Amino acid sequence: MAGGSYRPTVAVPIAQVDVTMAELLKSFESDIILTDEPSDTGTREFLTLVFADTLEPLTLPTIIGGAAAVIPGLKYSLPVERVDLRIFGTLKDGSFNLTNPRVDFRLDNTTGVSYEMEFRDGLNNDFYTQKVDGTQTKYLEITDAAHPYPIPANDFYEFSLDNDNLVYPESPGLKAMTTVVEPTPKYLYYGIDLTTTSSSTDLTGEVGVVASVFLPLRGYGFSTRKDTFKYEFLNTDTAGAELNFAELRFNITNGLPLTGEIFSAEVIDTTQTPWVKMMDIPLYNTDGTIDPRGVLIEGATGGSATNDWVYTPAIKTSDIILSNDIMVQPVVYGTSTPVGLPISQIAAMSGGNKMMVEVNLKTSKTNADPNTEVKFYSDQSLNIKIGIRAQANIDLGAELN
Repeated sequence: MAGGSYRPTVAVPIAQVDVTMAELLKSFESDIILTDEPSDTGTREFLTLVFADTLEPLTLPTIIGGAAAVIPGLKYSLPVERVDLRIFGTLKDGSFNLTNPRVDFRLDNTTGVSYEMEFRDGLNNDFYTQKVDGTQTKYLEITDAAHPYPIPANDFYEFSLDNDNLVYPESPGLKAMTTVVEPTPKYLYYGIDLTTTSSSTDLTGEVGVVASVFLPLRGYGFSTRKDTFKYEFLNTDTAGAELNFAELRFNITNGLPLTGEIFSAEVIDTTQTPWVKMMDIPLYNTDGTIDPRGVLIEGATGGSATNDWVYTPAIKTSDIILSNDIMVQPVVYGTSTPVGLPISQIAAMSGGNKMMVEVNLKTSKTNADPNTEVKFYSDQSLNIKIGIRAQANIDLGAELN
């Protein structure tokens, strides 16, 4: 058998990536409400993000200063507060428009005095949004018939702000609350006046405000994500063994109502400091041609109000051929500084330990209405299985000696 050789072909999995809606929401500083909808069987739960904020409670001595009693008509103007609206701050780029977000307020009053609470709203007042760089100031106005809101003595009052009672006076056509909470980095500024509507000599108790932002995950938009995951490549270090070719296969099952486009994929060696990018992975179309726009992953289909938002997962297979004949130049990650000499694609794949994939995600299908509305449920997920089919040329003489 000395000097003989053979070319076994093997196919093995090297990585699996599972992205659920829960994974996408992990990094948000929020609570998550899961709601069974009447039309569902209980296997799906609709997702809503909740952000709660409690303002420092106010006491009567703070409101009336050194006075001995409360009289009706006494106004106390709270200083302007600022809230960071970077709710979807983990998105690199993008904008997701929520169809029906709202802010719920609960006003708890343990004093013996009743009040009116009024936002200082309208043009050039203290209720507006502004980008974090100080530009694009947009004033808000509350059109709720109950505003100013009453706060009964020794009681509580609850109200909501949403697209139906909040407007931009300069842009009345916009859905104001949807625009307020979209992920453009900006602040919400608000000033509040409290006005007493009854009298009392009992100065005990306090007024507290709890604001909860409810974001039902129904809407439309797009975002960009960059994820890194580990993989294990075939070991080609055995003496006398060399891969003739390697074919990566991506088997993708997308249950998310999001169309994805993988527009970059890199092989990284994170065991070195600094990291080394071994190569860019060529991205192929189904017909075998390289597409500079990347690999398209269709989103789950069929979800709408007419069919109870039931989605059918989309399935995609993409094959990527790696060769010993094509050379690549490893570089320091994030720069173009060469590291060592050029190596083959297969050697680069063998030398890396992680893939870094950047994906565009959007709610509409290709060439569809960009405002196509979707709903997100807890059981929706994106599954990517990566396998490799390779042929090794093994010199039996080298193996036996």
